Amino acid sequence: MTHVGGVPGEGWQERARLAKVDPKRGWVDLAALPLFWGVEQEYPYPKAQEAVRWAVEEFGADRVMWGTDYPPTLNGGTYRQLLDWVRKHCDFLADEQRTGIIGGNAERFLKEAGVK
Repeated sequence: MTHVGGVPGEGWQERARLAKVDPKRGWVDLAALPLFWGVEQEYPYPKAQEAVRWAVEEFGADRVMWGTDYPPTLNGGTYRQLLDWVRKHCDFLADEQRTGIIGGNAERFLKEAGVK
């Protein structure tokens, strides 16, 4: 489910929960989350951090993947900021969870899908 169901739009949590239909193949991604609140939110994107917290509590960190929606997201932050808001500022994540979200989960997903 992209963008954690379209956070913060109406009904986003219900849409995101569709990822639970198939527990082995249901994932949510964090692509573009920092931008969905517009100019009212700047780095380190606290509202987007709360969406990450919700996604981890709802699905488990092993079913959440970081993403950027590059290049449009560069309108709201540098590439480093788009990485660091999760890597450095979601301090509620354990190191193992953060490592999975930043890339380990995507790697596992691709291996399970047979991509080499």
